[in-house]
Amino acid sequence: MPTQQRDDPRSTVRVPVDAQVTAHFETLAGFITAGAANLSLKGMFIRTEQPRIAGTRVHFQLKLRDELALVQGVGEVAWMRTVDEAVDRPAGMGIRFLQIDEDSQDVITFVVNRQIQQGGDPFDLWAVMTGN
Repeated sequence: MPTQQRDDPRSTVRVPVDAQVTAHFETLAGFITAGAANLSLKGMFIRTEQPRIAGTRVHFQLKLRDELALVQGVGEVAWMRTVDEAVDRPAGMGIRFLQIDEDSQDVITFVVNRQIQQGGDPFDLWAVMTGN
């Protein structure tokens, strides 16, 4: 497996979130409203039985249920899972952030840091990918 550099160790840490996402897709008509399952500094996972194919651009709005703030921006579907494979592997798609404003990035950073500081149970995608 090739060695990759991380610019911020938190960039691959995913934290669970209870949020609603509205996603508008550029290449396909329509939009979906679904639940976000996890969030990181660079992307999010959206639970949906209607995932789009990798490479599809999406305009998204993420509303945290604790009314903390609205995160919005442009992303790209990085990968998809069309069926539930297990309880912890539901159908959905991974979204890579392409453009988000500074306020949205601040909210995401706050949510990730808060989860880690409160002793939550984040998981590190980098560790899973590299076996570390």
